[in-house]
Amino acid sequence: VAESLQNVGVLYDDMGNHERSLEAYGECLRIRRLALGNDHEDVCETLTCISNVHRIMGAYERALQLYQEILRFKTSQVEAATPPDSFALSSLLQVYEDMLDMNKARLGENNDNDATHKEIAELLLKMGTLYNTKFKDHKKAMEYYQKSLQVGKIKKDHKHVGDVLNIMGVVYAKNGSHKKALKCLNDSLSMRRTVLGDKHIEVGLALHNIGNLAAKEGDHRKAIASYEEALGIKREAYGPESISEAKTLHSLGLVHNQAENYDAALKCFKHALSIRKEKLGDSHLDVAFSLNSIGKIYKKQGDKNNAMECFSTSMNIKKSLLASDHISIAETISEISYIHEENGDIENAIKSQSAALFIYQTKLGDHMNTADALVSLSRMYDSIGDYTMAIDSYTNAIRIQEQILGRDHLTIAETMYLLGKVHQKNGDIDKVLSLFKDVMRIRKKYLGKNDLSVAAVLNDVGIIQAERNQNEIALRCFTEVFRLQKSLLEGNHEDVGITLVRLGELRHASTEYDVAIEHFTEAMCVFKERRGVNHLSVADTYHKLGISYFCNKNLDLAIEAYEKCLSLRQLQLGLHVLPVAEVLHDLGRSQFEKGDFEKAIEYLAESVQVKKDHLSEDDASLAETMIILGKAYMKDSALNEALEVFERALEIKRKSQGDDTLSVADILFEIGTINETKNQFDVSLECYTDCLRIRRLRLGHNELVADTLHSVGAVHQSMKNYDAALRSYGSALALYKAVRGENNLSVATTLNNLGLTYDSMHDIHEAMRCYKEAHRLRVLNLGREHLKVANSLDNIAGLYQRENNNEKALRCLRESLRIRTIRLGNDHVEVGTTLFGMGIVFCDMGDLEKAMECYTASLKIRREKLGKSSVEVAQTLHNMGSVFALQSDYEKALKHWRGSLKKYREAGLSDEHHMVACTLGNINMAENLLQSSSEDKVLPESD
Repeated sequence: VAESLQNVGVLYDDMGNHERSLEAYGECLRIRRLALGNDHEDVCETLTCISNVHRIMGAYERALQLYQEILRFKTSQVEAATPPDSFALSSLLQVYEDMLDMNKARLGENNDNDATHKEIAELLLKMGTLYNTKFKDHKKAMEYYQKSLQVGKIKKDHKHVGDVLNIMGVVYAKNGSHKKALKCLNDSLSMRRTVLGDKHIEVGLALHNIGNLAAKEGDHRKAIASYEEALGIKREAYGPESISEAKTLHSLGLVHNQAENYDAALKCFKHALSIRKEKLGDSHLDVAFSLNSIGKIYKKQGDKNNAMECFSTSMNIKKSLLASDHISIAETISEISYIHEENGDIENAIKSQSAALFIYQTKLGDHMNTADALVSLSRMYDSIGDYTMAIDSYTNAIRIQEQILGRDHLTIAETMYLLGKVHQKNGDIDKVLSLFKDVMRIRKKYLGKNDLSVAAVLNDVGIIQAERNQNEIALRCFTEVFRLQKSLLEGNHEDVGITLVRLGELRHASTEYDVAIEHFTEAMCVFKERRGVNHLSVADTYHKLGISYFCNKNLDLAIEAYEKCLSLRQLQLGLHVLPVAEVLHDLGRSQFEKGDFEKAIEYLAESVQVKKDHLSEDDASLAETMIILGKAYMKDSALNEALEVFERALEIKRKSQGDDTLSVADILFEIGTINETKNQFDVSLECYTDCLRIRRLRLGHNELVADTLHSVGAVHQSMKNYDAALRSYGSALALYKAVRGENNLSVATTLNNLGLTYDSMHDIHEAMRCYKEAHRLRVLNLGREHLKVANSLDNIAGLYQRENNNEKALRCLRESLRIRTIRLGNDHVEVGTTLFGMGIVFCDMGDLEKAMECYTASLKIRREKLGKSSVEVAQTLHNMGSVFALQSDYEKALKHWRGSLKKYREAGLSDEHHMVACTLGNINMAENLLQSSSEDKVLPESD
């Protein structure tokens, strides 16, 4: 019946019979209300028809009254629809349009009708809100807000203008137009203050909104001032402890949190929580929100237990009120996962964060919350070394971030940076550099080239390139980092010091030791200023400085730097720790190179002891220190101690590295040298031979192989295995020539030793050839006034003397004397030895006067330098006695021979020694001659 009446009404309406139309519609409406209730689509349809008839008839007041009921129904439809019903939205919008048209028509009758203007302004405002909240068409919404604002301004409805400006400010803020938002909110505040007074609640609400916007802009001072004024107004308007006050307290806590005023934030959150519990009960959702915020503060303050308690309570409330997959629950689960992470419970951290991620993915899809959860998961996977999962999560996070933010966003750059760090740990350096390149590009684009975040990436790239031995690239990176830090950081920032150290390390690696020293010295000044003179970084920089001084051959400054490092490390770390052992090692090495073997032994022995206390007995570092300690013992003539240390080092090296490594060969060489010195030739030869085998195996044709062959030859020479010596020396000679060149000094040394071997074999011709070629090469390499040139001249002179070519022998010895006098001074023991040799030659030539001059000068030097009871003094006295005997002055001869015998005996030589026996024979001869006064002269023997 109602439907028929509805159709009848439509027919009468079409015929223009509005009275009969209203009667039919009215009866239809009565029946439908009775049958369907007031809130039914059919009832709304009939109401719309009735209102349209009144509208046609010009009865706008009645039509608008009916539209209010239609509006209520349409609005309830829109609110009830989830998701929003587009048809219902369009229908509601049409109602607003119709009501707007009717009010405009009504206004045409009376343009001064303030109530109608107000109704139009309100309708425009509601239409803007519909577009903003339901259609999400913010541009269209602003058009209607602007129209509503204009109506309010025309009619000078300041209250309405203030309300619209406030709404516009909120919308602008939500859409990121903060400047426009702030202008609207400030204008709204001014309008409301003017119209309502400073203490009106709407002024308080406007201040709250301004506080929100200032907080988003990072203007903490303005936000706090706005919230605090809003609080005062709310307390006066609503009374103390109102729900509205709690809301502003919570917002004030948030801005204090942003400003890192954690105590103030905690006070605000706790106050808000107290109000919410009192007004809303312990299980209200707002209570959960307060607990969540308090938990975040506790987390930042390091109070993990209280944080976990707050998050857990918040979670329980949310689970009782919200669906299990609600976003707010995911947010709290995520916070709980962070506490697990900080507690080191990575397993539960991953479990919680994965649960949060599942909710985000299910409810939000590719959303920033999803990306944030993925980033957190990546960090956790990274911490337990699960790089595959970390890389996968970071990659998915970047994919989502790029969809939402675009490819070139700073947030994406940060995630790429973290992903690059994981790839670095996973060893995919090419991928790291590719990611860091993108990070650099994005940061430069948005932050400019001169930004510390750009410097941070350059620093990481520099570290990677340095590890890859790409020192030139690394140097460019760190140089730019240094420039940025100097220009952007205040004073001598410690980061500048760190970069200076890295620059110094690179310069050192490139053997630019002077520049490295400058960088380390400047870094030291920074660390002393920023961290204190006794900080470990100062000690570490002293250590690096010492290494550069050492490599630059400045041993005194190296030792000084090492000693300062040692003092600081002992002060900060104690006496018996590995960093102390490290610098003790370097100090010992420096003293060894300086020639102070006693101090070297002291430092190195202490380093060995500390390392023994902290390292395994087979640690390679222990062996390295032992090797230098052994060399120091050798230089200090403590051969037994040296041998013991080398044998232990050899044992360590063989156990840790195997039998055939170069370090094993090096130790074998040292052990061979010790045994050679101790005349343990069989053992020495065995060591050298094993060393030779390893070096040939590892190095092939190398100068170290030649060195070993040379040493093998020397042992054979000492054992009088001259043929074997010649073969070894010959192989060494060929290899030196091939590796170092025909004219190398090592070639000269080997030729000299070949000459000695031939000399021992009485092959004067070959010996002379080798000695002369050695002499030529030594002059070529060292110059005519080098002591090794003098040694060669001595050898050549010896052969000339044996050939009775005393003139040539004397020329050689005179040149040798000239060189030694220039290089060593007039009173050096080697000058005395050369004079002694010249005395022998003069004696052979019959120039006894010159011979005596040479012997006398030699005796003076030898007595001063070697002591009166040395063998050399005894030899000289013996030969002087022989000259006197040749001059038939047997009394003086006897005196010198007796003096010689006394010196031999004081030096520890027995009477059976050939030199002592010779002297005894001469003494016996002289005594017999003097006793018999015989005129016959017997020639004496000489040494």
